[in-house]
Amino acid sequence: MAAINANPFINQHGLPSEQKPAFISKATWKLAKETSESSNLNFNVSRQSAGDVITDLITDHYNLNGTDTGHRAWLLSTRLTTTGIGAAYGKNGYRYSVQKVLNANDMFRAASQPIVTYPSVRLFPSELAKGKNIVWSIYLSNRVVRTTPTVTIRDLDTDIVTNGTHVRNYSSSGYGNFKTIITYSPGRTHIVPGHEYEVNVNSVYKYRFKLFKQDATNDTTIYATEENKPASPNNQTNTSLNKQTEVQSPILLQNKILNAAVSPQTVALPANSNNLFEQLAQKNRWKQSFFVRTLRIQRY
Repeated sequence: MAAINANPFINQHGLPSEQKPAFISKATWKLAKETSESSNLNFNVSRQSAGDVITDLITDHYNLNGTDTGHRAWLLSTRLTTTGIGAAYGKNGYRYSVQKVLNANDMFRAASQPIVTYPSVRLFPSELAKGKNIVWSIYLSNRVVRTTPTVTIRDLDTDIVTNGTHVRNYSSSGYGNFKTIITYSPGRTHIVPGHEYEVNVNSVYKYRFKLFKQDATNDTTIYATEENKPASPNNQTNTSLNKQTEVQSPILLQNKILNAAVSPQTVALPANSNNLFEQLAQKNRWKQSFFVRTLRIQRY
């Protein structure tokens, strides 16, 4: 593709609109057609790492086919065994990236898990949940759903319920060797780091996840006016509604808890302690134990 400066704005899977130039052998051209047909493709002019390319593919916001999230489905496939990614640059300035994802025998393998969601269960980076052309999805490895279900999203921090929009069923495509592929837009949902959400794909699956910011070094302090600031203990409030008061966001609080949990200088446990979470809970310093699974703690 790079050698022929292939058009990046049309489907290039199998090179259906391209002609073999004389300087490329028939064998190489045949391999190029077969590989592009069985791979995720990404075309871009910006400087990116291989990881950035994978991020583009998993958000699938450059998908020329719309909201089918086919690139994402192959990346998250519960039957994918091997993959690789490579890139070459054309004289037109485009980088052509190819990630091999379709392996002939994968469809016969047992799935590693029954359901894959995007955003994923438990924790998910807020940066990957929102943005232009980024839709959410649910994939079922073995169960077939032929209807198009309704989707609701509840912000558990505000108890606001919104509807998923543009719900589509792409199960017939077979991307990722999934039996069911359902995609939808979060619609009017306010996507806020630190908030927890419950997604209900009606009659299919219900689950929860919490958003966090990938760059944990950012100051995630939010501000509240005196109008919505909690009342003081003596129920007296400041009359100046324009004055801003610093309030710790939930994710910043979790950040500090996490830092305390992994820093031996901050958390000194008794020599006979075997339960970090219990120790932190006793000090009211740990409320979401699923943020950390395994820690090596220096004992004093």
